Amino acid sequence: MKTEAVKNVWRKLGLELAERSIYNICSAYCLLILLKNWKTTQSYQLWFVDVQSSSTLWWTFVAAHILSWVVVYAGSLLMDLPEMIGLKQIYYDVNDLAPPMSYKSRELRSLYNRMRHPSFVGLSVVLWITNCMSLDRLLLAVIWTAYMYLSWNTNKTDLEYQKYQLSRKKVELAGVSE
Repeated sequence: MKTEAVKNVWRKLGLELAERSIYNICSAYCLLILLKNWKTTQSYQLWFVDVQSSSTLWWTFVAAHILSWVVVYAGSLLMDLPEMIGLKQIYYDVNDLAPPMSYKSRELRSLYNRMRHPSFVGLSVVLWITNCMSLDRLLLAVIWTAYMYLSWNTNKTDLEYQKYQLSRKKVELAGVSE
């Protein structure tokens, strides 16, 4: 759905502004279908760690997942969620404003072109750090990790931009607390 051919179809139908929203709705629907039709393969396990026998071990897995989801959630908050899901594009058009991406810095637009979702590490931990790795979960983890690794092609410029923004945010927050 992110190819130029599909984007041209949206343009011809006059739905260019809704492209991002349609993409998100279709992605959510595909995920819903996947979840409703998922069949587990508990008979094929690559590893199994008995967390019932050790509360420390159980809490280690729980803490890893909680921390990872917090990182993903925090990364989402740092991104422009209304723009990411497509609502801002529609709002800006209704109010005769330029597209929302035109108000963002060149560096941020460049970063968004290479990575639209937060936290490779957080999602990887959620996928791979589990007490039971069944064959179906392995398939899911391999596909999603490969997708993230191959699709999110950030570079050194993006890293420098994020470091700079983090240092600016720290200065802003330090000024607020004084």
